[in-house]
Amino acid sequence: MLNNKHYEFIAKAREEYYQIGFVPCPAFGNEPIYFNKYGFDHLIWKGNKIRSLSQQRKRIRLSRKAPGILQQSMKHETYRRSERASNQAGRISTVQFWSFARKENDITIIVVVRQTNDGSKHFFSVVDR
Repeated sequence: MLNNKHYEFIAKAREEYYQIGFVPCPAFGNEPIYFNKYGFDHLIWKGNKIRSLSQQRKRIRLSRKAPGILQQSMKHETYRRSERASNQAGRISTVQFWSFARKENDITIIVVVRQTNDGSKHFFSVVDR
């Protein structure tokens, strides 16, 4: 059951997130990485399923580190490209993912950037390990 404190936490996090706008990333020649709805939605949802409250809170807290990690990254850790059929008949959509990692204390924070077709690169996810 969602409570008011969680709603307030999400609302404040959403406001802070959208204030970022974008950050330049040296790994992409200072190309801007946008912090848009796709990234924020992915902090709350995984596909069609809502994440647990603890996972939402954890990912939101980690996402606050993402701008700094991206602004200081000179190269990506991993790269993946996939193609899939889009909603438009006969059209193929290309999606690219890059990951960036930074070790802090005893954890490694991994930030994922996504680009669909020729669109802008945007923050997509953050995890720790």
